[in-house]
Amino acid sequence: MSDVYPFPLDSHQMTGYFSFLLPSIGKALEYFAWFKFLQNKHDEAQDSSKEEAGTGEWIEERLDFWPPYLLDSDHSKIPERNSFLWMLACTIEWNESTWKVIYAATTHGRSLNRLTTQIFDYGGPTILIMSDRNGGIFGAYTTEVWRSKADFREDRTAFLFSLAPHFGIYRATGTDTNHIYLYNNPNPHVQFPVGIGFGGIIRAFRLWINDDLDRGESREICTSFARGKVAQAIMFEVYVIEVWGCGGEKAEIEQQRAKAAKDKEIEKRRKVKKELVMETWDSGPSKYVMDLAGKTGVSDEFLDDVKKIRKMREQQKEEQRKKLNK
Repeated sequence: MSDVYPFPLDSHQMTGYFSFLLPSIGKALEYFAWFKFLQNKHDEAQDSSKEEAGTGEWIEERLDFWPPYLLDSDHSKIPERNSFLWMLACTIEWNESTWKVIYAATTHGRSLNRLTTQIFDYGGPTILIMSDRNGGIFGAYTTEVWRSKADFREDRTAFLFSLAPHFGIYRATGTDTNHIYLYNNPNPHVQFPVGIGFGGIIRAFRLWINDDLDRGESREICTSFARGKVAQAIMFEVYVIEVWGCGGEKAEIEQQRAKAAKDKEIEKRRKVKKELVMETWDSGPSKYVMDLAGKTGVSDEFLDDVKKIRKMREQQKEEQRKKLNK
C-alpha cells in the first residue's frame, strides 16, 4: 500500500498503524508471519528431519486465519487490491476460500444494466468496491442476492467500508432496515431513482451510485449504518468500480441455474404468444394492416411458422394419448 501510506515504517510506527487503523487485522497477523517468515523454514525442515517438520506443521495447524484466494485478481483495476480485500476478509465471516471478480466496468462495460446482468441471482455474499478520482477506495458488503426493487431491502449483515485514505467499517445499527437499494427499471409512471444505494432514505442515500456508474454521493450519517466517512467528499466521480463474489463455485452454479430458468420461461412465453396471435391471424387486424402495406409475404411466412409450432404440439399430444391408451 505504498501508494497510499508512507511505507516503509519503523517497528513502532507499524505497531501503531495496525493497532489504531486495523484493529481486526490481528486475526491475520499469525498468517502473515507464517507466510513471510516461517514458510521457507518449514519447507527446509521437511527435507531435513521429521522433528523439525513437525514443528512447522504445528505452526500451520494453529493458524486461525487464511486469506481468500483471489481468482483472476489481475483483471481487477483496484490499486493494491490483494491487501485491501484481505483487510476486508478480516472483518467478515466467510466460508468459501475463493473470491473472484464477477463484474468490472473495464471488462463488462460501465452501466447499471451491464452490472446487473453480471451480478443478479449470484447466490453468495458480494463486495461492491470502487475508487474515486481522489484516490479514495470504499464500498459495501452484502449477503443478500441482488435484485431490482423500487424500495430498500433489509440485510443486517451488510456494512459500508472505507479502505483509503483511512480504514473504517460501518456496520448495520439494527435501528433501521434501509440497507440496500437497486433499481434498474425506469418507468415514467413510477418516479424512483435508477441506481444503487445504501442507507439513508430514497433520494438522500448514505452511499449512492448513479445508473451510469460514473458519479456518486456519500454522507456521514444515517440510521441504518454506523456513523463515519465512506467517501471523502459528498459528491465524487467513480474511477474504478467492481463487484467481487465471495460465494465460491456454489454461488456461481446457483446463478447459472437461475439464469437458465429465466431463459426457459422467456422462451415459453414467446411460444404462447405466437399461438395466441395465430388463432386470430387470418381475420385479425394485424394481417389486414400488413396486407395493405404490401407485406403479405411476411405475414404468410409468420403464419406458416406458427402453424408448424401448433402441428408439433398436436403431434406431442397425440403421442401422449397413445401412451395412455397402452
